[in-house]
Amino acid sequence: MKALTERVEFVRAALGGREVEFNSTVPVVVITNERRAALEKLARFAPGLSGEERAEMPSLMAGTARQIADQILLNRERLGFGYVTVHEGGLEAMGEVIALLR
Repeated sequence: MKALTERVEFVRAALGGREVEFNSTVPVVVITNERRAALEKLARFAPGLSGEERAEMPSLMAGTARQIADQILLNRERLGFGYVTVHEGGLEAMGEVIALLR
């Protein structure tokens, strides 16, 4: 997450105060009570990262709907991500999360 935070800060500095909208693209959303196991299965999307590091990635969403909703809110707060683009396979699962964010 540190590297991503540094990239966001670099882009903000380069923009010189101009407005920009950051977003995150999520290839898969996994609603589960077994978050760690799901994050291990998602290792192919972030090879070389630990499970803990994958849990912080804005592009990997796994856990209960509440955990994912909290992750989205944290990404908005920390990184300024205004919206999330979810690939088609994760749309149904994301519905549960959206309900919690309303």
